[in-house]
Amino acid sequence: MVDEWLGNLRSLRDLKHLTTRSYSEAVRAFCHFVTDPLYEWTATCEERFGTHPVQVVHEWNTAVHVQDNEADAKKRAFTKAELHAFFAHCDDEVTRIRAFGRKGWLPAFRDAVQDRVRLRAAAQ
Repeated sequence: MVDEWLGNLRSLRDLKHLTTRSYSEAVRAFCHFVTDPLYEWTATCEERFGTHPVQVVHEWNTAVHVQDNEADAKKRAFTKAELHAFFAHCDDEVTRIRAFGRKGWLPAFRDAVQDRVRLRAAAQ
């Protein structure tokens, strides 16, 4: 039934490849846990229900990871000009909030600085 469920996610609900793969990996991880002899769930289920759990997610019935970047093709990185405009806007917001004497200027400043730091770290 996992094949039908994953097929429905892909075709009827039109979920992204990344989403269906994450769902199948969650089921795979759960099945790995419940069938692992270390936890003795197979013996407990056999004792209580007369049957035991099995792994139902395999390489042949799941979405595979085939690309380094699975982002939507419509999404793109900012250009340098767009980044400069964004950071200028962040700085202007800090100045505007501080000019009104409001309390939020310090968190706004922190966020603006953190955005720059994250972007530099991601670029390296």
